[in-house]
Amino acid sequence: MSEQKILIEQGQIISIEEEFAYVQVQVTSGCNGCASSSSCGTSALAGYFKGGSRGLIKVKNHSQGCVGDNVTLKLDQSQLVKQAFMAYGIPLLGLFVFAMLFLWLGSILGLTESMQELLSIFGGFIGVGLGWGITRKIYQPVLPEMVEVRQRSEAEQLA
Repeated sequence: MSEQKILIEQGQIISIEEEFAYVQVQVTSGCNGCASSSSCGTSALAGYFKGGSRGLIKVKNHSQGCVGDNVTLKLDQSQLVKQAFMAYGIPLLGLFVFAMLFLWLGSILGLTESMQELLSIFGGFIGVGLGWGITRKIYQPVLPEMVEVRQRSEAEQLA
C-alpha cells in the first residue's frame, strides 16, 4: 500500500470574497535547479502554487483568516495528477477521437483526401472543445485546504 503524500506551502491572504480566500504563495527558488525536480512532489507543488498575480490560490476560508494573514496550505499530491488529467487528458482524448471519427466520416462520404484532412482538423477542434466543456461542467477540482492561520505582527504590517 503506497503512502499518501501531502504537499504543504506557505502563503499570504491577498483578498477575501464571500467564504473564499485568495492566497498568494511564496515563490520557492530552489526547486527549479534540483536534479530530482521532475519526480519530486515539492517541485510539482511549486508549479501548482506559482507566484505572481495569476498564481492566486482560491481556498475555503474555514479558519476565518483576514487579508494580510500568513497561512499554511496543504493538498494531497494525488489530486494534482487527477486535476492534470481532467484539464489536459480529457480534451486531448476528445481531439484524437473526434479527429479520427471525422476522418472516417469523410472517407465514408467519399470526400477527397484533402477534404478528409480538413474535416479531421475540424473534428479535432470539436473534440477539444467538447472535452474542455465537459471537464469544466462536471469536474470540481479539490481545492487546497487552509490548515493554519498566523496573523501578521505589527512590524510586518508597518513594513
